[in-house]
Amino acid sequence: MDLGVRGGGGVIGKNLCQGSGDFARMLSFSASVIGIEHQPSRVRVAKLVARHASRGIRKDGEECMNPRANVEVLHHRGKFLVRRQRLAPGEATPWHRDPFHRVTVVLSGDLLNIEFRDGGAALLCKITAGEVAWSEPSDRVHRAVNVAQEVFEEVVTFFLDRPDALPQPEEG
Repeated sequence: MDLGVRGGGGVIGKNLCQGSGDFARMLSFSASVIGIEHQPSRVRVAKLVARHASRGIRKDGEECMNPRANVEVLHHRGKFLVRRQRLAPGEATPWHRDPFHRVTVVLSGDLLNIEFRDGGAALLCKITAGEVAWSEPSDRVHRAVNVAQEVFEEVVTFFLDRPDALPQPEEG
């Protein structure tokens, strides 16, 4: 089903699912917040990447963030939550699970290492600014480590099961 949701000067949400009106409204809001345009062959986010690529970097080129300071909720309404997350080079997310479906838009960065708490082999993920991904839920405890030389930044829309759910419960 072609949702054809318009927002942020473009269209997002083509052929994602047979979603409800709430899903379409959330995609429209997400598009307007992050300013992307989805086309069948590519996602254009050049303006957004340029606008955010140097954000938060000190003059000496370093960036210091603690695990909670690098997360910003952009919007939360009902069972939909839109969040921005940033990781400086060498920084890791807390150990967590991903119990909900989500759509991720990469704003900057190029290399993440996904480590698993159970000792399984880590996954080295090459990423590209402008990349958009749909992710299925997983109960496997893991964390992402920015192993690149540049800041990793993403905007994620979570599809929660209830308004007060934690999108990525931490596993100490």
